[in-house]
Amino acid sequence: MSDEILRLYWYWAAERQNIFFARLAGQPEPYTDDPILQEYKFTNAFRASDRTSQYLIRYVIYPQDNIDYSPEDTVFRVLLFKRFNLISTWQWIAKHFFPVMLEGFELDRYVDAFEQLHEQVGSVYSTAYNAGRVQGPHPSKYGNHLLALKQAERSGLFQRILEANSLRRVANLIQDMPGVGSWLAYQYSIDLNYTPYINFSEDSYVSCGPGARSGITKCYGDIPPTGFEDAVRHMVDSQDWLPAQYGYDFKNLFGRPLHLIDCQNIFCELAKYTRISHPHLGDKRKTVRFRFVYDPNKPKVDPFYPPKWGLDTSNLPPA
Repeated sequence: MSDEILRLYWYWAAERQNIFFARLAGQPEPYTDDPILQEYKFTNAFRASDRTSQYLIRYVIYPQDNIDYSPEDTVFRVLLFKRFNLISTWQWIAKHFFPVMLEGFELDRYVDAFEQLHEQVGSVYSTAYNAGRVQGPHPSKYGNHLLALKQAERSGLFQRILEANSLRRVANLIQDMPGVGSWLAYQYSIDLNYTPYINFSEDSYVSCGPGARSGITKCYGDIPPTGFEDAVRHMVDSQDWLPAQYGYDFKNLFGRPLHLIDCQNIFCELAKYTRISHPHLGDKRKTVRFRFVYDPNKPKVDPFYPPKWGLDTSNLPPA
């Protein structure tokens, strides 16, 4: 076990959360003295605070458009958004098919619209959570992903997701879709858990992706696969005292503590961070690299979280 890297876990989490609140408060840049966090783009400590998650929650799950979306419509909207995970792609869909709901989900029209978008901008996918290529009759990846969603609708998958009795069951059902592995299914299940219709504890299930497993290994060394979940749960269980023991003041999310999804993601970001801060540790994933530098010119996001969480975002914590 590397106590140095465990300490760095909570340093990163606390510093990244301080950056989040400093930006919300309108403080001048730089928000941190850390040169790595100044230069490179990292996710937030809380997954729901990330820009794409914020868009999903505000405009896909809880849109203020006076349309009566059914629970199945909402499941469809979330999975359609997440298949591409790109805000500009969703905006194109919404422009062409408003209101985006199952009643208007005609496969040929959607494929035609995506072909137009692809011709204009190239890739219609985000580099994050990018669903894998699936076999199908369409020459394009997006065509076969849209077909997979249509097949999911016809098979009653959306209703089965709504009837699931656990977060793990939601993820297992999503994994039945072509091109969705266990980790991606877990991420989608968390997105669906933001909706009013699926309500499970985010501490009931976790699936560690390759980035999180890399970060865990840097903290604990080589451990059996069964130990990855335990490592994430340890961070959830120790968040009230371990950061302070290391000398860090970790600020929660308007009263909401870290959950398994957040601590799993922090391990992933830790793996990225230590590629620069501790390059001697190495990384077994040969293809991983920093894709983005931090862009200070992106507009500030006013936080909006699932209303069922009951968070009061009007009171920022003291600096």
